[in-house]
Amino acid sequence: MSHKNKIPLPQQVYDTLRAKCAFGEKKHAAKAAGTAKDHIYSHNTLRTYTKHCVQFVRWVQAQERQHARIGHMPRTIEDCRPYAAKWIQSRIDAGYSPYTIKLQASALCKLYGQSAADLGLPSTPTRHRADISRSRGTAVRDTDFSEKRNREIISFCKCTGLRCRELATIKGTDLCWGANGTAYIHVTYGKGGRERDAIILDNDQAVIDRLQAAGDDLVWPKIPSHMDVHGYRADYATALYHRVARDIDTIPPAEQYRCRGDRAGIVYDRVAMLYVSRALGHNRISVIAGHYLHV
Repeated sequence: MSHKNKIPLPQQVYDTLRAKCAFGEKKHAAKAAGTAKDHIYSHNTLRTYTKHCVQFVRWVQAQERQHARIGHMPRTIEDCRPYAAKWIQSRIDAGYSPYTIKLQASALCKLYGQSAADLGLPSTPTRHRADISRSRGTAVRDTDFSEKRNREIISFCKCTGLRCRELATIKGTDLCWGANGTAYIHVTYGKGGRERDAIILDNDQAVIDRLQAAGDDLVWPKIPSHMDVHGYRADYATALYHRVARDIDTIPPAEQYRCRGDRAGIVYDRVAMLYVSRALGHNRISVIAGHYLHV
């Protein structure tokens, strides 16, 4: 038996994924070069992919034990590869959400360095906006979070649209001013290593004062763990969109975005959507329509 075969499968999963990590590198630049698919750019992605891939290899082991095929027990992650399609199908049959199944399929693709087609994975069920649960309604964790005690940081979030990690890393020196007097925060540690300028909604003076008072220090040394940052980003996106959107009746059809599914009949200004998308650190207007804009 080779030395590799003596390494537990979960450890093989972690070692394989860890070898693909490119922490600190710019994912945006890698996308432009066509190499982004080969690497992992954040610790959170590594943790998430490891969790799902470990579930996969343990499921494979359980399948072999269930059928009393001890002699066929997989010893390497390569031994588990033929089971990839069957595992994803089992998740579909079990009624897991399309979002979870898509994530698990992505984790397997990263583990094996192959596309879903190459692995023979079944098609992921269609994802519908109505099925999104994140920041929809009241969660159990919300009962442990006081909006009254945290009203300053909540207002800050709604005026800047920053992600949680971005909130934890910005300093007062990240405050910048545009030629037209617009205040914004220069985000250096955005998702995927992408930098951007996050406009401060309405040049909110309280936000500007907080940034100026921080100086070279962190603006928010501590971020409340139960705060619904994604929900506040949606509030920011909606408010910013309505400030820059044109009257739908005055713009050509090619510059209109028509929603489908449960939002059929709603029409947005594509130019304004792209503006908001970039302010949030995205590039696809479909993400804004499906996850951020309230109306």
